[in-house]
Amino acid sequence: MQLLGYCILFIITLVWHCSGSVLFKMWPMGSYMATIPIYIYTDVEEFDTCILKCFLHSACVAINFHEETATCEVLESVDCNFKRVTYDGHGKWRVAHSLPASGCVAQTRIGCYKDSQSDRDMPLRAYSDTSNNHPDRCSTACREANSDYIYLGVQNARGCYCGSTFGKHGTASSCSKACTGDPSIKCGGFEKQDIYEIYDLP
Repeated sequence: MQLLGYCILFIITLVWHCSGSVLFKMWPMGSYMATIPIYIYTDVEEFDTCILKCFLHSACVAINFHEETATCEVLESVDCNFKRVTYDGHGKWRVAHSLPASGCVAQTRIGCYKDSQSDRDMPLRAYSDTSNNHPDRCSTACREANSDYIYLGVQNARGCYCGSTFGKHGTASSCSKACTGDPSIKCGGFEKQDIYEIYDLP
């Protein structure tokens, strides 16, 4: 049985190396899909090996892999409402999903910038005074409002702003207010905003 298992893994490896780039889409380092895994491996040291593990589960459509802890989580769904992508806090986690799959909107933090209540840096306020503000929610709201918006600004813990440009008031320091939707993430401050670039994950 052990020999059979090795043979199956060898065949899967050949398939992966021949067509892996077509079968799976890799997300940026720091990404994590917070859905409940159907299986968790704790001895997988390579990203490619984690993807191979996915082939062993017929329901698998995505994986979370953590390099430092050798953890491979097998997922049966890609839910954009549960993604966490490219901000501090998820370190060496990385996602890959099989194609085709529904796309998610993601974001990469650029920095801390000034804003002004009398002359907003970005034209659209997607929402404000919410108890669930988060870069993930803000990026989705911006894209739903206008697909041409490529930047978002989360500020004063609760606010979300969107636009095609940013920075007319210059950089700022101490974007230190915690996001209401996740206290481990910073969401600007008074007339200060954490700026993110928005992009699509196929």
